[in-house]
Amino acid sequence: MKILENFYEKVNGSYLILITSMISLTFTLISVILFVAINPAFSLFINWLPTPGDTTPVIVSTVFNTGVLIMCPLMILIHLYIFMYLKERGCKEKLITLS
Repeated sequence: MKILENFYEKVNGSYLILITSMISLTFTLISVILFVAINPAFSLFINWLPTPGDTTPVIVSTVFNTGVLIMCPLMILIHLYIFMYLKERGCKEKLITLS
């Protein structure tokens, strides 16, 4: 935990949350734009972006899944930041452990 505390002393957790959100939106929008360029009949309510196969072009799935892979470690850091924040605010240790 000391390593995480040192990390969060240097990096503000709220900036990490903002950066992760921007990465998520960026990769999703790029995937949608690529899909619309390939298939103008694309709709987010009908098609799934990350599904490989006939309906989704390979480049769209690759871009979307790359964004998800980049976000995974960042999301873990965000969750750890939230746990540390709750611990500092006096939340019950049992509730933090359960979550």
